[in-house]
Amino acid sequence: MSWRVLVADGSSPAPLAAELSRQLVSHRFVTPGSSDLAQTVSAELHAGFTRLAVQGGDPEIAAVIGAVLEAGFAGRVDLALLPSRERSELARTFALGDSLAEGVRRLAHGDPYPIDIGVVTGSFGRMAFINSVSTGVLAGGPAWFPFWPRPLRVAGRVVIEGGPTPVETMASGVLVLNGQFWGDWIGAPRSTLVDGVVDLQLFTGTRRQLSRLRPAFRAGMHVRAAGVRRLAVSRAEVDQPPGWQVVVDGIRVGRGPFSVEVVAGAVRLAV
Repeated sequence: MSWRVLVADGSSPAPLAAELSRQLVSHRFVTPGSSDLAQTVSAELHAGFTRLAVQGGDPEIAAVIGAVLEAGFAGRVDLALLPSRERSELARTFALGDSLAEGVRRLAHGDPYPIDIGVVTGSFGRMAFINSVSTGVLAGGPAWFPFWPRPLRVAGRVVIEGGPTPVETMASGVLVLNGQFWGDWIGAPRSTLVDGVVDLQLFTGTRRQLSRLRPAFRAGMHVRAAGVRRLAVSRAEVDQPPGWQVVVDGIRVGRGPFSVEVVAGAVRLAV
C-alpha cells in the first residue's frame, strides 16, 4: 500500500523524493496547511490510505496523530518518522537516527510497533501529545528549570483526580511524560510508550530544594526526592491555579486546569 508523506518541518521534499524513488517505495506527497491538517489526514484515511510518514518534530507528529484519533482511526494507522531538522523525543526514544536512507528503509521494511499517545484537554481545546505536558515552574522547559529569570511564583493548590484517591497538595509545577525523556534529561525513568499510563509528577519543594534536583534530573534520580511526588495514571483531572501556563510538547497552548488521558496503541510506529 502506498505511503502518504507529509513534510511538516519546512524542508525541501526533493532529497526525500529522490530517496523514496531510489528505494522503490510507493508514495505520494501531501502538503496540508496548518489549518486543514485534520481534514487532509481524514480524507486520506477514509480513502483507504492508512500509512502516514511524517517529517517534522514532536508537535507536528502529534498534530498528525491527533487528526488520526479525531477521524476515528486509533490503532489502525501505520506511522513512520522521517529524519527532520526539528527535535523529536519520539525519534530519540527509538534511536531512529538522522540517516535519510535508513528512514526511508523503515517505510519499506520496518516492523509495526503499537505505541501509546497522550491527549490533553483544557480551555485551550483538545490535542494529542507525544511526550510532555508541563505547567507552573516547569513551563519554561528543561533548559530553565528551576532557574527562572524572575522570582518564582508562590506555590499553588493542585488537586489530581485519577487514581484510587484524589491527591491535594501545594506545588510549584506539574510534569506529565509519556516517554522517558524531557529535553536532555531523563524525566521519567520508569515510563514507556506501551504501558497504558503517563508519568505525572508533582513538584512540591521550595526553589532551593528544586535547584538541588538539577543534577539528579539528568539521570532520572529526581523521582526519589522528597519534593517530587509521582503518579502513574491512564486518565487524570488536574486542577491547578488558573494563571499557570500549560506547555504541550514545548508549545505554549494556554493556562489553567487540564485533563490528560492515554490512548493505548494509538498508532503502529514503523521501527
